[in-house]
Amino acid sequence: MKVFDSLRKNLFSRAHNQTTIGHEGRPLIIRLSLPDAFTHRSPAYRKAWCDDFCADHLLSLVTFLQKLGHQLSFGMDFGLTGDLSVLWLLAELQGLELYTPLVLEMKNVPFEQQQQILFFILDRLKGFHAGAIDARGNGQVLAQTTQQRYGERVEQVMLSRKWYLEEMPRVKAHFEDALLILPKDADILSDIRMVKMDKGVAKVPNNARVKGRHGDSAVALALACYAAKMDTVVYAYEAVRNTDNEQHSRWARGAARWRR
Repeated sequence: MKVFDSLRKNLFSRAHNQTTIGHEGRPLIIRLSLPDAFTHRSPAYRKAWCDDFCADHLLSLVTFLQKLGHQLSFGMDFGLTGDLSVLWLLAELQGLELYTPLVLEMKNVPFEQQQQILFFILDRLKGFHAGAIDARGNGQVLAQTTQQRYGERVEQVMLSRKWYLEEMPRVKAHFEDALLILPKDADILSDIRMVKMDKGVAKVPNNARVKGRHGDSAVALALACYAAKMDTVVYAYEAVRNTDNEQHSRWARGAARWRR
């Protein structure tokens, strides 16, 4: 079985000007692994701990991305204990390149705190364009609550052979066209190398494992690429008065961001 041919040529792209693409010019990779005992702490303790984590490790990056004003999309492959949850953020640059400002890996992180972290980031991203979340199994709850909060910009994705057949060629094309700017990281490289052709479909085989990983970041990247090309319409709530000075409400359509 062959891995994407393009990955062998150049998996990770060139360096770019630090002042234009990311937090201090470097992708931020965060790996959060929590002990089993954390799950059994009180909800108030877990929330307070996670508030501190977000303030200490995410706030400066999110603030920096706000200032840059890039269009931002994300993909998330959900896991709790056996597999990782991976959140992959992509920023579209002037030349249509997709730069990775953040990869956040979570292991043994309770559902509520995964949601808390995701909402912390998205609530503060003015350039948030779209997101795609693995909605299989336990991931369906997070995908649903995120879509309820952010609307049609978030898609609940049921990963299947059909989805991989339609979407993985786009990821391969991004590599071949040098449009993906990824972090230089051995574990992420290993995840991407797990992608193999299975009866004409590029995907991570069900039994693939390397150092306890199951190609989770490769799936998150594919979901992020999918989100980056989504057509989205942002809605804003606006109150108006009729001729009788009675207050009514209506939905005003915001700017539509049309993507290729």
